[in-house]
Amino acid sequence: MLFGPLNYVTCRIQDGDRASAEHEVCLLDALTLELIGVSSGDDIVLEGFPDENGVVPVLELKAIRTSEEVQERRKELHGGDMTSRYPSSLDALGTYPDLPWAFLDRRLWSGLGVEGQWLATVRIRCSRTYQLKKELREMVFLLGLAFIGVVSVLDSNTWRIASLAVLVLLTGTLVSMRLRSRLTQRARRIGGPVRRQ
Repeated sequence: MLFGPLNYVTCRIQDGDRASAEHEVCLLDALTLELIGVSSGDDIVLEGFPDENGVVPVLELKAIRTSEEVQERRKELHGGDMTSRYPSSLDALGTYPDLPWAFLDRRLWSGLGVEGQWLATVRIRCSRTYQLKKELREMVFLLGLAFIGVVSVLDSNTWRIASLAVLVLLTGTLVSMRLRSRLTQRARRIGGPVRRQ
């Protein structure tokens, strides 16, 4: 738990839109992307429905922000019970408002263990490996520039190695802090109890 507890959002699977057909991507709205701490184009992890052995199928896909046109078009087609092409959770399950939608191509449903299950749910979180690589790409560039500056100033190899170790440690700490702050949404208590008059 180096970067804090895993942060999940539960979404209801919708049949993929024509624009994303045959693509192994997941279309999500902007709020869902923000809640799990990713940007459009980042990798996410989807956890499906457990099989008879209790094994939860997991897929890693790219998350793409859903356009307003896709959402509006689906809302117009959305409605009816489980016999409809795009069943409504209000009509079929009696729940409203519903969970956020995750648009997936039908080929990916079987990989999540929800093939043929309308209104199935999945848990979605960011891919921490992808986020770590993304942060390290930025930090390694800065680390390289800093190391070149240190090498040019210091004459002793011992001090150069010590400086490099300190730079690596600081980079690791900074990457860890940035990922922890972006990928977790935990409330933090500030100050003591407030006395009311």
